[in-house]
Amino acid sequence: MRRAVQFYLDVSDRFPKLVNGTTGFVIAGLGDYLCQRHFEYPQKLALAAVPPVDLSNVVNAQPNKPVASSQSVQRITLPTDNAKEEGFTWDAKRSLDLSLIRAFVITPFVMKWYTILPKLSPGLSPRSIFVRILLDIAIGSPCVISLVFVSSAILKGDISRCVDTFRGQFYDTWRAGIQYWPFVHTFNFRFVPLKHQPLFAHFASVYWNAVLSYYSNKPVVKPEDTVPSEAAHSSAPLGVEKAA
Repeated sequence: MRRAVQFYLDVSDRFPKLVNGTTGFVIAGLGDYLCQRHFEYPQKLALAAVPPVDLSNVVNAQPNKPVASSQSVQRITLPTDNAKEEGFTWDAKRSLDLSLIRAFVITPFVMKWYTILPKLSPGLSPRSIFVRILLDIAIGSPCVISLVFVSSAILKGDISRCVDTFRGQFYDTWRAGIQYWPFVHTFNFRFVPLKHQPLFAHFASVYWNAVLSYYSNKPVVKPEDTVPSEAAHSSAPLGVEKAA
């Protein structure tokens, strides 16, 4: 095992861009798969268990509005009604998209960013490490989130969704990151050699890629279109509180 790790590090020293890109590609695909299987699929199962919603009384109670027939508004059929029967289906194209984004967009940024941080806050003192972490929270994470959101929209062929995605998902994504990355970076910035810090971040980003996938693919729903349900948030990633 030690020889395998050493061989991997030696190859990464010789071909840093290739190894980082390949590693990021694999890790991102794994993160997206975990997102689909362990974040989103349980939500679909939970939503499938939500009973039909009767809105006839609500419609009939609204003053100064046409009263609809009760038969036409008695129930809302959720798109996940058959989730249990259908079972889990992996969207491989979505995983591939995130892998490509990680390999060709995020990895070059991270490799450059990690060389800038020591220049902005040199040394290995607790204060220097703390400043680097703050800089990453304030600059690095927002840049990565933005790059993923925009790149994902481009690959989907729907760049217009960027505005709604930023408005509805950016803060929650950033908040999830600040509850995870400071702990990773405390070790990474202090004990891992600079040339291997991007690699360490790749391996630590399985969960983070799942979070990015969750929010970059989460439908943007207007408040008036939502049906309140505790089940809808039962498997949200760490750092995501239940919606009010």
